[in-house]
Amino acid sequence: MWTEFAVASILLLKLQEVRGTEKENAIQNIQVIHLIDITTFIVKTKYKITFKNVGYHPTDKYVFELVDSPAFTTFTGAKNETLPYDKSSTQNSTVYIVSLRQELLPEEEYTIKIKLIFPSKLVPSTKFSRCYDEHSFLWRGNSVFYSKYFTKSFRFLFVTDPVFNRNIQTSIMYDSSVKNMLIYYAKNVTPFQYKEILLTFTSPIPVFRVKKLFRSIYVSQFGKIQLEDQVIVENAGPQLLGPYCNTQSDYWMYTHLPKTAENIKFFDVLGNNSKTLVYEDERHKTLKFIPRYSLRQGGWKSTYILQYNVPTYEYVFRNEMEYLLKIRAIDHILNDVMVEDAEIKIVLPDGGTISSVMVPPRFEKYNDTIFHTSLSILGRCTVNLRGKILLEENINDIIIKYQYSQFNFLVAPFFLMFLVESVFFSIILWRKYSENIF
Repeated sequence: MWTEFAVASILLLKLQEVRGTEKENAIQNIQVIHLIDITTFIVKTKYKITFKNVGYHPTDKYVFELVDSPAFTTFTGAKNETLPYDKSSTQNSTVYIVSLRQELLPEEEYTIKIKLIFPSKLVPSTKFSRCYDEHSFLWRGNSVFYSKYFTKSFRFLFVTDPVFNRNIQTSIMYDSSVKNMLIYYAKNVTPFQYKEILLTFTSPIPVFRVKKLFRSIYVSQFGKIQLEDQVIVENAGPQLLGPYCNTQSDYWMYTHLPKTAENIKFFDVLGNNSKTLVYEDERHKTLKFIPRYSLRQGGWKSTYILQYNVPTYEYVFRNEMEYLLKIRAIDHILNDVMVEDAEIKIVLPDGGTISSVMVPPRFEKYNDTIFHTSLSILGRCTVNLRGKILLEENINDIIIKYQYSQFNFLVAPFFLMFLVESVFFSIILWRKYSENIF
């Protein structure tokens, strides 16, 4: 009797183990489309995954694993709603446990979309290059879908641009191609498959990254807000081998300014002007420029300073007893360029006091300071921010609530009048008592 009871218990435990395994692997990927855009230095990847609940119980989770380098990740559902997720790391991958907005019943299908941005996925494929050679770059990744689930159909697409991508070579021959696109297919992909693929190309366009950005915003209660960007930009391509070749012109760079920007100044750290052109469209003003120092080779740097003014009324608003400043922490710097490190300084009007600060994502606020300008009497409160690995997707507003009295505007004139009167009174006293002494 005890033997029969023990056997029944073992069978029950095994049944529960099997059911637990079925519950964990109750998802099957019906179709996966993986699109990789390598038309700029910032690699952008999209997944469209249609999966099915093949288990016996409802589920509201989907596990996505990433074996690539760190990326900015966004998950959206069937109705383009943003899906929350929990993130963890293993020895081989980064695991995202995505929460669905509704439970997926047995035999039901669901489509999830994933957007990934890799700021440093392209690397130079050679350490050195000569001056007239086009720079060569390397992309490394997985040619099949790495997942804990079985995948029935997988399609892998490379989007290229003949202006940016030339002399493309791949370590695995593609299955088909259309205009500016290489396509790979796979069927019945078993879980946790990894098949490396290498893609190399050359580009005539220099690839830049911003090593450091110093941004200063001087808020005036009346008139104009002054903005200043000091940018240290570097060529991320292979380093120069051999002599430098003198060319007639260098590569034009672009940055976009607000539509109302005026009094635009562009110069380097020595104060020298460079080649600049400004033109305007319906949305913004575009500054086209060439830095004074060449950026044609990998590792070469250049520092430039951009200053401009914008109207105060577009960014400062009155809110009962407080003022509200809403302005971009960083603005557009260069097209498809990563900012590795940024320091932002927002200087409030003289005598203003900070009530609250709403810091945008991917920034952190550190100690507030007091800044004194030439006519600053009470001191100007300064909000300091830092950010790392920033892209155009990270352009967001910082919102600062502060208190400011209109009488603060009169402090400086009265102080100057008092100072001048004190000097004259001191001179009069000195002359009077000096005459009595002599």
